[in-house]
Amino acid sequence: MNQYLVILPGLRPMVAVEVDEPRDVPEGMSSYVIPEEEYVVFSFEKKYIGEFWNTIYTEENQLEYNIDLAKPRFEVFASQLDAAGMVERYIPTKN
Repeated sequence: MNQYLVILPGLRPMVAVEVDEPRDVPEGMSSYVIPEEEYVVFSFEKKYIGEFWNTIYTEENQLEYNIDLAKPRFEVFASQLDAAGMVERYIPTKN
């Protein structure tokens, strides 16, 4: 089962797991459904994570990639990505 880093606008980032049904969420935890969206997927080596964050937030890159940082976005923590030293970030596009 993959884990995720979910960034909800106005809130702190949170670690999440995918469940099939809200009833599968353990007591004391909360559920959140990530809206179905079109996403731009950024895949890159972990060593570039700082450079990625320093550049993606620029107005120029937001326009170039048509991304909407006001919507929830996430990173997938998958064993195959980790083994390859890769990061995969999903950022929604503007409608």
